[in-house]
Amino acid sequence: MPDLREKVTIITGASSGIGKATAVEFAGLGAHLALTGRNQENLQATAKACVEAGTPQDKILLVTGDICDEQVRKNLVGQTVQKFGRIDVLVNNAGRGKRATIEAIEMADYDRIMDVNVRSVVTLTQLCIQHLTKTKGAVVNVSSVNGTRAFPGLLAYNMSKSALDQFTRCVALELASKQIRVNSVNPGVIETGIQKRSGMSEEDYVKFLEHSKTTHALGRVGDVSEVAKTIAFLASSDASFITGAQVPEKKKKKKKKKKKKKKKKKKKKKKKKKKKKKKKKKKKKKKKKKKKKKKKKKKKKKKKKKKKKKKKKKKKKKKKNERKQ
Repeated sequence: MPDLREKVTIITGASSGIGKATAVEFAGLGAHLALTGRNQENLQATAKACVEAGTPQDKILLVTGDICDEQVRKNLVGQTVQKFGRIDVLVNNAGRGKRATIEAIEMADYDRIMDVNVRSVVTLTQLCIQHLTKTKGAVVNVSSVNGTRAFPGLLAYNMSKSALDQFTRCVALELASKQIRVNSVNPGVIETGIQKRSGMSEEDYVKFLEHSKTTHALGRVGDVSEVAKTIAFLASSDASFITGAQVPEKKKKKKKKKKKKKKKKKKKKKKKKKKKKKKKKKKKKKKKKKKKKKKKKKKKKKKKKKKKKKKKKKKKKKKKNERKQ
C-alpha cells in the first residue's frame, strides 16, 4: 500500500469523478489535501468523504473556482503553501470534453477544452515547481486513452489529451535533475459522466457503456477508484524510479487477437525455418556419413591391397630362398 502520510497534495477537478475518488483514496492513505473544483456543494461533499476516509477536517483546504482563471490557480498554490508550508504532490485532473467533428466544432468550445485540459495544467505546474523542488515531489496528470488513439467525433478532446501526454514526457525530462517525477494515467472508459457532460444522451450513454464492455480486454468499464489507486501509486515513493511514464488501460480484445495471430504466424514461420534447418542438417550429416563410409571402404581396400602385396612379396622371397638351397 502506498504511503502518503502527511503528503500535501493539490487535486484539481476534485468535486466529482476521478478527482473526487483520488481525494478520498489519498485521504485514506493519510495525505493532507488542497482540493479545487467549480461546484462548491460537490466540493464540500468530497471533503466530507475525505474526513470519513481518515483525513482530519483541519488538514483539508477547499478552493472553489474555475481552474482556467489565473487568480484561482494563484490562490490555490498560495493558500496551500500558507496552510501546510509545502507542496508534495500535484494531481492535474480537471478535464473537459465536447462531442464534435472537424466540420462541426465551434472554436469557442475548442479553446475552452484546450484551456482546461492543457493550458491550466501547464500554468499550474509552473506555479508549483519551486515548491515541488524543495520536497522532491511528484506530478500526476490525468490523461486518457484518447491521447494515444484516435476516436471520431471527439477531435478537440483527443488533441488535448495527446498534448497532455507530450507535456508529461517533456516535463519529466526537464525536471528530472530536480528529482521531481512527472507521470500520467491514461485510462479507458471510466464511469464518470464526462460523456454525458460532453453532449451524449442518457440512452446513448447506456449503449456506449454496454459497447465499451466489448472493446476492453477485461470485458467491463473501469471504476474511478481503480484510477485513483494508480494515481496514488505514481504519487508515492513506491514509484520512486518511475518518471515520464503513461499508464494506459488494457488493450482492446481486437488488438489482442491481432497480436495473437501475428504471434502464431511468427511461431509457424520459426517452426518451418527450424524444420528446414533440421532437414538440411540431417542431409549434411547423411552426406558426411556416406563420405566417411566411402573413405573407410577405400582405406580398407587399400589395406587389403597392401596386405596382398606384402604376402606376395613374402612368398617370392621364400621361393628365392628355397632355390638357393
